[in-house]
Amino acid sequence: GLDLGEYNVQEEDAKIPSFKAINNSDVAKKVKICITPYNELGCPGEEMCYEIVVHPSAKISNLKDVSFCDNTTAKINPFQSSISGVTYEWSVKSGDWSAIGLPSESGSGHMPTFTAKNSTSSPITVTIEVVANSSLCKGSVGEFKITVYPLPKYDIASQSPTTGNGTDGWIE
Repeated sequence: GLDLGEYNVQEEDAKIPSFKAINNSDVAKKVKICITPYNELGCPGEEMCYEIVVHPSAKISNLKDVSFCDNTTAKINPFQSSISGVTYEWSVKSGDWSAIGLPSESGSGHMPTFTAKNSTSSPITVTIEVVANSSLCKGSVGEFKITVYPLPKYDIASQSPTTGNGTDGWIE
């Protein structure tokens, strides 16, 4: 709940002090604010009440680091929130997005499926930042990593193969 307490203001043009409304739940919450004027004798006037609605901030609930091998389909799980009507904006926070085959550096909605790429000999990691927004409130910011591993490479020796006893032989 939200408790603003009681305020005794002696001015004719009195205002309710500003406050920060926080809603950590998953549903909108209503707050009722009532104002009762008093005259110089202490007699109460007509009470006036109004409600404000405090909407929850969008939260992202399933961001997890993911790994793929070179030349495989990279499908990122759709972003999720515990409240409805959430939209998502994502962008590359760090790393070479084009080196892993990601088709763009940023986007709206869920991330596209792409063919993971890594033509190097070491893993490539890109950090993605995701912002969740509801219709009325900017929500939480989260991040996760996409790592693409290269395929293993091997070198075939230029020498002829030998048998176990050290003499030349053939592999069939």
